[in-house]
Amino acid sequence: MEERKREALEKALNYLERQDRSYAQMTRYLARKGYEEEVVSAAVEQLRDWGYLNDRRYADAVVESGLERKNLSRRAVAQKLYQRGIDRDTAREALDEGGGGRTELENALWWAQKLWSRIGAEQGKEPRVQREKLVRRLAAKGFSYDVVRQAVESVTETDEWEE
Repeated sequence: MEERKREALEKALNYLERQDRSYAQMTRYLARKGYEEEVVSAAVEQLRDWGYLNDRRYADAVVESGLERKNLSRRAVAQKLYQRGIDRDTAREALDEGGGGRTELENALWWAQKLWSRIGAEQGKEPRVQREKLVRRLAAKGFSYDVVRQAVESVTETDEWEE
């Protein structure tokens, strides 16, 4: 068992070289590599003790990356965290404390401007149809209705939702 644990730790450290991982990601990775459950548990606990695995630190990094650099919605970032095995409480704390002051509206405006430069340039389409397309695209990115509405009104320079 000690030899298998050492092998698993070696694999895990190589996996961590590229980027930080969550506890759940590491557990799944080692299981996929064929290590027994007890070896996986022992290796993951050792990595935690050494400070290589820390779900809160990992969640903070994902939130910062998602909100600050990728301009994602809070809902999209939360979904990423859940997919990577971060529990709801840790995800909520990281989202509440993270983001560096970026607001949901700022991120939605960034996407709205980027998308509108393409959608608004489509010739022959009614402005209402173009706005509806923008609304759908922003909603699909996880932004709330109120935020979508504000962003669309801003980039299309209209507050007309009905024509």
